[in-house]
Amino acid sequence: MKTKSIRNIFALALILFTVFGCSKYEDGPLISFRSAGRKIHNTIWSIESVMKNDNDITVDVHSHFNRISFSGNQDEYSNIEGLDLFNGSTTVGFGLWYFSDNEYNDNDFSKLTMHLISFPGDTAACYPFPLNKFLIFKINRLTMEDLWIEHTDSVQNEYVIKFENNQQ
Repeated sequence: MKTKSIRNIFALALILFTVFGCSKYEDGPLISFRSAGRKIHNTIWSIESVMKNDNDITVDVHSHFNRISFSGNQDEYSNIEGLDLFNGSTTVGFGLWYFSDNEYNDNDFSKLTMHLISFPGDTAACYPFPLNKFLIFKINRLTMEDLWIEHTDSVQNEYVIKFENNQQ
């Protein structure tokens, strides 16, 4: 009898460690029943904060735009889709986005590629969203309410962008 209960406890512990160890993103969630594409798809995200090397540059980014919308890509296997940037309710730029494939694991959707195509006015737009560059962002957190991404540029500046779902 004692052996059977020890075996059951061991099996339960193994299952729990497996479930909690399978988090796709650094900052959660641990378990999700929606795909990453469905969480991002047709959602308007407000830019809550933008940090560059632990310095807050949110005001600089908000001077260009303060919200972003990801169109299409209802699942991870879709092709490149649209991206819109807003300042208030006005569209101020657009581009493309897709989940970046990992050459070692095709089912790893922890990276997001964005490419800003048009941004009237300032030709460089606003880093970490520059004009005419493909940038890969690592997704640290993706829930229905939060999207946290980070990017390290070629001179090792680290950008951390936190979005909040505007439609919830």
